[in-house]
Amino acid sequence: MAALIYGLVVLVKTLVLGEPVAGFPTLIVSMMFLGGTQLLAIGLLGEYVGRLLVETKQRPLYLLNSAEFPDLDSATELDSATIIAPARWSIAAG
Repeated sequence: MAALIYGLVVLVKTLVLGEPVAGFPTLIVSMMFLGGTQLLAIGLLGEYVGRLLVETKQRPLYLLNSAEFPDLDSATELDSATIIAPARWSIAAG
């Protein structure tokens, strides 16, 4: 963002006041644009590598001390208040 603002300042200064060194404003503006483009590409690459790292670790979402599953074979009727949820949803208080 700062490179864009500085590029606009150099452009306006060149158009209003003129520049004694020929080609200097063009060089500065192009360097700022290319530098910003490179930083953007490096940032995108860093995001990609970071997400790959998190995915390859394959760490679980939750760590459980214990999990309790309802015994559905012996239960004849479930209460309306009984909630059956996968083990990864129940977090045991330790």
